[in-house]
This record gives sequence, C-alpha cells and structure tokens, in this order.
Amino acid sequence: MENILRIRRRLFRNTVFLHYSLVGGVCSSIGSMFGKLSSSIEGIFLMTVLFLVLMVTFNTMGMLFFAKGLHVAPSSIHATLISCASNYVSTAIIGSLLFGEKPSFIWWFGTSFVIAGIVITSYSQQESRKGVD
Repeated sequence: MENILRIRRRLFRNTVFLHYSLVGGVCSSIGSMFGKLSSSIEGIFLMTVLFLVLMVTFNTMGMLFFAKGLHVAPSSIHATLISCASNYVSTAIIGSLLFGEKPSFIWWFGTSFVIAGIVITSYSQQESRKGVD
C-alpha cells in the first residue's frame, strides 16, 4: 500500500496545473456563451447588461485560472495546451447543447491541428532547451 501511495504522489505531484488550466478553458468558453447570448437578445436591456457582465466575469475568471495554471505548471506550454483543448471542446459542447450547433468534421479537424501544433511546438522548445543546458 505504501508503494502505491509513493508512486501516486510521484505521478500526480505537479498536476494541480491541470485543474487550473482545465477550469480556465471552461470558464472562458462559458464567457463566450454569455457574449453570444447578450448579442442575441433584443429589446431587453437589463438582460443584455447582465449577460455582458457575466461574460466579462467568466472571461476574467478564465484568465485568472489560466494564469494560476501557468504559475504552477512545469512548463508554460502544458498549461496552454490543456486550457486551449478544454476551451475548444467545451465550446463545442455548449454550442451543441444550448444553440443547436453541430461542429462539422472540418471544425474538429482544424481543432486537432491547432492542438497538434501546440504539442509539436512544445516538444521542439523542450528539445532546444535541453541542448542549451
């Protein structure tokens, strides 16, 4: 049992950034949702203002969580990758559930390329740093 706990501590020692980055990405997509809702409501001024305030609040929370994730992550690219991926996926989920949008195959293909580009860039930066050190 002690060995399992030691292995678990070693594996999940620096994963708190995952939670911060994940929450940051989801908060940002919720902020975008409120932005879309604020522009779709016409004639109800108070609802528009409420949705705009919620948009700014959730986007600010998203940036704060992302900044915390950057602070505790072993590399800034890890936090960026998790935040970007969670933002894209949660945006697709919110769009399909709330607005009836259906992301096309090309949208998912493009999202995959963006995430792959971040991964490739992170590995090339890590390899170049190893060569300098």
